[in-house]
Amino acid sequence: MNFQINDTIFRTLDTIACANASLTVFGLELPADTTAQIVLPASSPGQCDTLWTVHVFGEPTSSSTMDTVICPESLFEYQGVFLKPGSQTEFTFSGSNGCDSFVNVRVMALPTLSVSLPADTTLGLGASLTLSTAVAGAGPFSYTWTPATALSCSDCPEPVAAPLSSTSYTLQVSDGNGCQQADSILISIDTTCRWLPVNAFTPDGDGYNDWFFPNTSPCVTLVRSFQIFNRWGQVVFERRNFPPNQENLGWDGQNSPTDVYIWLAELEYFDGKTAVLKGELSLLR
Repeated sequence: MNFQINDTIFRTLDTIACANASLTVFGLELPADTTAQIVLPASSPGQCDTLWTVHVFGEPTSSSTMDTVICPESLFEYQGVFLKPGSQTEFTFSGSNGCDSFVNVRVMALPTLSVSLPADTTLGLGASLTLSTAVAGAGPFSYTWTPATALSCSDCPEPVAAPLSSTSYTLQVSDGNGCQQADSILISIDTTCRWLPVNAFTPDGDGYNDWFFPNTSPCVTLVRSFQIFNRWGQVVFERRNFPPNQENLGWDGQNSPTDVYIWLAELEYFDGKTAVLKGELSLLR
């Protein structure tokens, strides 16, 4: 009698699984980085069993961190997503081997830049104003004023503004990191030119209301002539070509009695036009 002995068949299977994942092999779930031996019985009498040695190699997962620093008021775009300063977001990417990779994006803010201008204000025609600027942040700073009309400079921190019409000025400041911030001020212009004298004065030396002088709004740039007449038409005081609003260039009333006087003034405005004004003045003692 002859006997035929069939031996076990030995086979090896090498495969790959993503790290922290598993594969199902011959009905068994095998995690990555695992070696297992699996016996598959013969499918029919006379055939041999099969012993499989299965190696499941783990494919490393790619993970990285991206740090970026941006201006506090801006956004950082990554893969079509806009991220704010102070945010942390994980992005997942599919690799060619079927395993995902991860990028952790952290967005941090640069030092805050702040810019502040004075409150909106009104000036008389011909007046000027120094635009004081308060800036805090990481210097050095650069300054850009728009419009530059009627400014003493357009790239300095505190220009002098003397607009002839109402104007809104905007200051844009850039800091040492390239961050930008802006603020605005509206300067409204009162176009009325005014003569603002008193109608009585008391030259008694008490330091109050001792002088009578051309008191005007800023649009008056020159007093071409200033005369005081008594009731008989005689000139008791006269001065020519002097700036307005300086009491010591006016009349001190000395050696003149209590009475009503007539004043006459020729004024020159900022645009070269002139006007002649007159009125009454009471000298009181």
